[in-house]
Amino acid sequence: MTSKEASERAKKLRGLIEHHRRLYYEKDKPEISDAAFDTLAHELEELEQKFPE
Repeated sequence: MTSKEASERAKKLRGLIEHHRRLYYEKDKPEISDAAFDTLAHELEELEQKFPE
């Protein structure tokens, strides 16, 4: 994965995470399981470690 690809994926993951946080905490209507959310957060964390900006 290139740095540009990692940056694009991280941006997408941040958007997804924020969307699902809002649904869970503000609207009390989660669309994904806690495990699926954790998977997204873990993927973002790994990208940020491999490609710090």
